[in-house]
Amino acid sequence: MKTETRTAENKYKLILAVEQECVKYNHFDEYVHLAEIDNGASTALFYKLEEEISSDRVSDYYVELLVSGLEMVHRCSSKFIKISVRSVGLDRALQVPCRVIDKYLLSPPDHAHAANIICYISKLFIHLTKASWVKQKMAERSQIMSSIVLILKSDLCDAVTVEAIKLLAALIHGIESGSIVVHAEALVDALVERARSPNTHIQEASARTFLNLSVALEKNQILGWRDDTLRALLACLSAHHSDTTQIYAIGALVTISTCEETKVRLAQYQHGELVRRMLFLINYARNMNLRKDAIGVLANLTNADTACLFCPFPDFMKMLAVQAADDAREETQRVALKVLSRLSLFVDATAPCHVHLLTALVGALAGNNARLPVVAALKYQAAKPLNRNAVARFPHLLDALSDASRDLVGEGRTNALKTLLFLSHLGRGATYATSAAVLRALAA
Repeated sequence: MKTETRTAENKYKLILAVEQECVKYNHFDEYVHLAEIDNGASTALFYKLEEEISSDRVSDYYVELLVSGLEMVHRCSSKFIKISVRSVGLDRALQVPCRVIDKYLLSPPDHAHAANIICYISKLFIHLTKASWVKQKMAERSQIMSSIVLILKSDLCDAVTVEAIKLLAALIHGIESGSIVVHAEALVDALVERARSPNTHIQEASARTFLNLSVALEKNQILGWRDDTLRALLACLSAHHSDTTQIYAIGALVTISTCEETKVRLAQYQHGELVRRMLFLINYARNMNLRKDAIGVLANLTNADTACLFCPFPDFMKMLAVQAADDAREETQRVALKVLSRLSLFVDATAPCHVHLLTALVGALAGNNARLPVVAALKYQAAKPLNRNAVARFPHLLDALSDASRDLVGEGRTNALKTLLFLSHLGRGATYATSAAVLRALAA
């Protein structure tokens, strides 16, 4: 009995001592934290946490104090994080917090300390990711990735979920993809579920993590083949989501759309739902970055297999012509011209949508900045004998081309004249379609 009383008294004294230390650690002066680390604060806290979590009688309050102290001490730069982890030992620094997570994830929903403890550990791990070599080691540990998935699938409060998703985003940013491929499906499952949350902070953190995951898995087709991922990202682009959420989501789609193996699938997803959403953003999004990235998605998706899928979409070509001719928004204009140029490589006169392409190219010539790439696209079209008759006889095209040629110099003017030269070879017995404007251009 006396032994138990003495033990309780000692534990009480330890708790009081740690409480006092935590008051001192609660600041953001990293040089003071460096002094604390040099004085053995992080080492002492890790050892005490390991000892407590291994004991027969664990004090939840004491564990919460210890993990909060660890989180505070590590509010410092990567240089000091390295010093702390090396002094503690990498295995202890990563394994002990995971043991704590495993223990408290089993707690009932109304546990007084579980949510705070797991939240502090998530924040601690986020601090540790500042050191790149520590982050790489963390990503390689199945125990850590599994712990994150379990947190995301748990019924813990939103504050814990936000920190866990932030941890995942930080952990997968800039690391080798091989470290996370084995966990990718489970991570995506958890993220898709959390992205549906009405909590704005969870939405933003989920979208950011999808963006980081898309970059980490850029050469992997996982995200592009999953309907639930595409559905979640498109949902993040709805108007009631924050601009931040939408920017992260469209960024993820920009990366996903670069994968050659899934381009046709993305273009056909839900009978064109992804394309329609991009067109809506291009036409109506207030944020210009959203518009630019939406065109970027379509530019990435445009190839020989998808070109004829895009052209029949209502207003698709009209949108491209308007954006390509808009000199006031050069970034958006540049990407729109890229789409038009790519379409001109793959759509010829045998395609029913060829007329839509020519309409867009003529419309785009209204923009001063667009004339050089559009004339180059028309030259490519005219270089193919199959296209010449359709191009030469298209209403207003020759006049627009001749007007552009008078304003161009160097390569641009050369391309315009070469286009007219190609169109003059319509074939045996054909009549060359011309106009006074064309003749003036040739004489100039």
